[in-house]
Amino acid sequence: CTEADPDWWKGHWYRGQALMKMLRNKPPSTAMSERCEQAKNSFEGCLKCSTLPASKKAAVEEELQTCKNALMQITGCGQQ
Repeated sequence: CTEADPDWWKGHWYRGQALMKMLRNKPPSTAMSERCEQAKNSFEGCLKCSTLPASKKAAVEEELQTCKNALMQITGCGQQ
């Protein structure tokens, strides 16, 4: 859906949420790192959407930070 309408914030939001849920209770691995990176990209894409309501921006930023923290734990790097 994000390819069909890149400015639809909910598409990016739902994709990021789904990818993050796939990480729950899983050991760190390359696949988990890739999913976390994809989720990060989805949340960043969400923030770029002109359709994102101001009331949802804080929630998206919070999820993005959670994703970045998870990525740091998975990869063991100081990357942000």
